[in-house]
Amino acid sequence: MEDYLKYTYKLETHLKVICDSNEEYANLYATWKLNQKIYSSVLKTVVMNYPHYSLHDDSHSESIITNIEMLLGEERIKRLSPTETWMILQCAYLHDFGMALLSEKAELEWETDEFKEYLEEKRHSFNNDIAEAIEYIDKLNINLQDDKFEKNWPLKIRKYVTYIIADYFRSKHSSLTKEYLDQLEKWEIDISHNNLIHERLIKLIGEISFLHTQDFDKVMKLNYESNGYKSDYIHPRFIAEMIRLGDLLDLDNGRFSSYVEKVIGGLPKLSKDHKEKHQSTRHVLITPKNIEVSADCPNEEVYRETRSWFLWLEEEIKNLTMNWIDIIPSNLTGYAPKLTQKELLLKGEPDLNNITDLRFEISQEKAFDIIEGSNIYEDKYIFVREFIQNSLDASKIQLWRDLNDGMYNSWIKTKKELKNLMPFDILKEIYNNYIIEVTIEDIDSNYVGVSIRDRGIGISIDALKAMCDVGSSYSGKLELKKEINKMPAWLRPTAGFGIGLQSGFLVADEFKAHSRTGGNSAIEITFESRKRSDGYIQVRKSEKNIKRGTEFYFKLKKDANYSLNYGGHAEKHFENLFDPISSDNLLIYKILDSAKRNCEGSVIPIYINIDNKDNETFNSDIVTLFDAGMIEEGNYAYNIANSLDEMKLWVKDKDIYLNIRMQEYDSDRNILERSPKTIDFYFKGIKLDRQRESYALWEYICVDIYGMDTKESLKLSRDELTLEARKDVGKTIDEGVQFYIAKLKENIDILKEKAKEMPFDKIAFIVSGSMIINNFKASDYKFLLDRGIMISVMKKNDNKFILEKVDFVDIIDEYPNLTYANINSFKIERVNNVEEEYDYAIMEGYLNKNISDIEEDIVIVDKNLIKILENDFRINKIQCIESELSRDLLLYSAGRENRDIINVNEKTEEYLIDLLVSNPQDSLNYSKGRWRSQRNCIPAFSGYNLLAIKTIPAGLAFYKSNKMKQLISPITRKDKEKIESVNNKELFIESITVRQDYKNLLFYTMNNRISEKIVTIEVIDKLYKEIIGKYFELMKKKIK
Repeated sequence: MEDYLKYTYKLETHLKVICDSNEEYANLYATWKLNQKIYSSVLKTVVMNYPHYSLHDDSHSESIITNIEMLLGEERIKRLSPTETWMILQCAYLHDFGMALLSEKAELEWETDEFKEYLEEKRHSFNNDIAEAIEYIDKLNINLQDDKFEKNWPLKIRKYVTYIIADYFRSKHSSLTKEYLDQLEKWEIDISHNNLIHERLIKLIGEISFLHTQDFDKVMKLNYESNGYKSDYIHPRFIAEMIRLGDLLDLDNGRFSSYVEKVIGGLPKLSKDHKEKHQSTRHVLITPKNIEVSADCPNEEVYRETRSWFLWLEEEIKNLTMNWIDIIPSNLTGYAPKLTQKELLLKGEPDLNNITDLRFEISQEKAFDIIEGSNIYEDKYIFVREFIQNSLDASKIQLWRDLNDGMYNSWIKTKKELKNLMPFDILKEIYNNYIIEVTIEDIDSNYVGVSIRDRGIGISIDALKAMCDVGSSYSGKLELKKEINKMPAWLRPTAGFGIGLQSGFLVADEFKAHSRTGGNSAIEITFESRKRSDGYIQVRKSEKNIKRGTEFYFKLKKDANYSLNYGGHAEKHFENLFDPISSDNLLIYKILDSAKRNCEGSVIPIYINIDNKDNETFNSDIVTLFDAGMIEEGNYAYNIANSLDEMKLWVKDKDIYLNIRMQEYDSDRNILERSPKTIDFYFKGIKLDRQRESYALWEYICVDIYGMDTKESLKLSRDELTLEARKDVGKTIDEGVQFYIAKLKENIDILKEKAKEMPFDKIAFIVSGSMIINNFKASDYKFLLDRGIMISVMKKNDNKFILEKVDFVDIIDEYPNLTYANINSFKIERVNNVEEEYDYAIMEGYLNKNISDIEEDIVIVDKNLIKILENDFRINKIQCIESELSRDLLLYSAGRENRDIINVNEKTEEYLIDLLVSNPQDSLNYSKGRWRSQRNCIPAFSGYNLLAIKTIPAGLAFYKSNKMKQLISPITRKDKEKIESVNNKELFIESITVRQDYKNLLFYTMNNRISEKIVTIEVIDKLYKEIIGKYFELMKKKIK
């Protein structure tokens, strides 16, 4: 027989021949022909949800069957049993059944936590098409409020939803095939035809179809041989491998429909690469003995895509060859095919050095070096914090499981659902059952021992595998993630960066753990650094009696490379116990200092034992926060001190604890003179050392953040909030302060004169109440003060400003939006350290010269009140008052209305435009006087709100007030120097906008804008060009 005729003998032909000659198998061929029509109809629907994918209809199924026929050849096909042949045909059509998506399935999945996690992950993925789709849908409601928003948005939504559905379900389609075959009634399909075909065969089809996307080792878990339809046999591994190879070899270039592409308006980037991969195929040969493939790729992306496919094919053939005897039916002759030709070209040339595959990678060893040397951890003894945090996380999960098992039903203070519990709803005694023990002890003259023991979930083998990856965290495991998502936010584990374990290698090349999970024997784990060996982890049975949980142990070598600061967290232990003459165990106190600094506020108690000489237990006050009484109102659970000078409150929707305390009122001192106090920030009880925020009116504010996501809220060092988190927490603090003032007002209204005898800060109450509570009348509370709050103002009388001393209470009711001047620009140089003085006469003159432009009747020039207003309240308006000298008088307005973008008039806009490149006289307006910087930021003002940015890049000078959002100047100092030689505005604009730094600015602004409105980069470009043009015109006017 000629070679070209040997493949005319088809699998379907073979099935028909057997069934025609053997009546007991007749149902196999009959059901196949009926099912083939059903499958073809179902597969035609795939294009509805995957229009931008290669075709997965019956043409793909037939291609797979043809490839299998060429792989087997006529002689082998004739040896196949009838059921084996029937199964191959069925699986070829059903393996992509899961890509036919039921509407009900899509709708249900859209609401699941898994889908929400997928969206969150893809928002930041390298698949720009999907990230763009998610962003567009997220911001649709906002954009629909804009009359100018694009009218074709329904068409874009259709496209973007299709992209998302296809991307999400593509990875699940093999699982869906299995699911569908168990629920065929939803499709109103009966492929068994009233049970003519055994149910086990239908389920096996689902299992084999599922395996076409799985690892090869799962194929080998199938049975080698099984009973067929009647008296014949089938070989599940063989069938699965034929489907996998047949699918892989369907690479000819006709799998994308140009008609579908025209209908949907083009392909996304990944689909284009996939299409070009198929079009790059130049040669394919499939025989029972040999497989040959070659491709010529037009670009690097397609080359990498094709190379991945080649490697996959090569790996599959290798696995088949190595396991041939355990896969192939014993009656089939011959061997596995060989990949005898594999040619891959890039634009007609071989990529001999694999240059296209070069990419940045980082070994685990290098990752450890970075952790140790990049200032992620400034203090290597921070490892104690990391391991305590791991113990806390394990303990919280165990507590949650015990709560769900009903272990503490009679101990819970409330009848709420578990997911709605607040930390103080659980008795302190329950938390005590999960106490973490930290022991720091002097072993000998050379070593100190540290052990950290918890009663948490323990370390399973799967968790241990995850620990081996730097940057990987067990929280990424789906089942555990689902469990964690059901927990109240305040109780959820903090871990998220996955680098905690590796911090142990900062202090030791080896450390050990003994651990036990529920229902398993205890294990001993030895962790070795890559610096010492190859980074192996050794596991053996533990002899230690551990009921549940984990104990880590470190043996640290003493050296001279550490110091202990007086005033630290370990000071009292150090002073009482340490004798440098008889002991050299200073390292104990260094470790203790790190431990105490990071565990004072945990809901799970932490017991620290210091060398068996001293001990201390730490537990968050939040556990017993409301033992003395709690009031729930709206979003808050709170109590207010009887003295009214302190409020403790729990913010329910954010799971944030706030402690706000006033300073004691002292009528004998200057009652407006305040020094800004730094806020104490904690994240689930762990102090954030680097966080710096302040208020002038409050003696103490403590914030403990329980409900925010670790990765999104904390920087990599975990001791500082991200910018977005700072913004969210700042808003929560402002709302908490407002709530406190409102409750304080209610109490004062009840107590009346009695309130005057209480120690709360009357000034903070009156100033804050006036600024943040609507319809607040300061004059109603003047009785609280022993004397007036006298302030310096410029007051308009008879159309003239005059410097006066007035009582703050007398003016605040009439002028709730306080306007103050930039008095520091008019400071008189001190002589002999006398008190600061200001040139009020010049200010008064400027105000009166421009009185017709000034709406306000009162301008505050009192330095103490201005300091409070600058520090505690947001500016919503700037007004520039023209001056004749080299300094400008500015008026700032602060009030109840909070704005990201300030209002300006024409003159003030001109003033801000002038600041795009600063001058020496502007130095007071910039942080640390950095007016000499090449590029500045200025306050974002009305008309240019789309240019306001979230984060100011390092190295830029920015307007000093932290209460105003900024925009980056498109003009540099060098650009200003060129203006005199350029007479055409358009040429000046072009000289800037053609440069790469301008393109960088557009990109940075687009990706860091405060506004959530979707705009194109062309809109940003237009606004910047407008600003550049205004600057050019202003400078030309000044030159004239």
